[in-house]
Amino acid sequence: MALLDFSCICRSSCAVAQDENVWRLLLLNEMQAILQAFFGGILPEPVEGRNWRQHYFHLRQHWKQLAQARTGRLLVQVGAQQPSGRGPLQPVSFCSVWSASNAATPSTYGIYDVTALKDVHPGADLVLLQAADLVDATSMFDMAVHSDSAVRRLALFAVPGLEALSYDRELEALLRQTPLKWLRRCSRSTLKQFRRKSAFAVLPLAAAAWVCCTAQHRLFVGAAIT
Repeated sequence: MALLDFSCICRSSCAVAQDENVWRLLLLNEMQAILQAFFGGILPEPVEGRNWRQHYFHLRQHWKQLAQARTGRLLVQVGAQQPSGRGPLQPVSFCSVWSASNAATPSTYGIYDVTALKDVHPGADLVLLQAADLVDATSMFDMAVHSDSAVRRLALFAVPGLEALSYDRELEALLRQTPLKWLRRCSRSTLKQFRRKSAFAVLPLAAAAWVCCTAQHRLFVGAAIT
């Protein structure tokens, strides 16, 4: 994320990135459509013991579970689908299943309210409950090798305003990173400031950068992911 990269530049930028209001405004900006659809346009407050930085990562990752708990609706997130030419009840080969599981990653996704399908979907409610429990059910949807008519029907259940949201691949990658990987990313940025200094001057600064970045990672991401 740009804000985390910005925090590694210098002390002043780090102080700005630690401002609670910055993370709150970032959430409001990035989740505006979702907030309007499920939260009455109001940004949920952090729970006790969680600051806005931690709340940013937690809410970005788990907002759908919170929305389902508040509304009682069954929501699934599925990446944009392309026509396959498959018809209803058409036999599917193993190659088709393999191709679907290795399809190109979509750049956008939709949020679908499938509550009405709970009692009529093949596999009853178990499949939909499992899909709704996932952050993103695209792989699960692809592996089912749906027909084009099923894909068109899915589009009818799209939540207005949430039909084509952009994936934030950088955020997803960050949430999957170990602290060590994130540490290396930040320390490289910090060390560039001192590349003209002698090796003896850089070594203590490098050690300090590693310690600082470890603390930053725990502050920004660690508690939110756990």
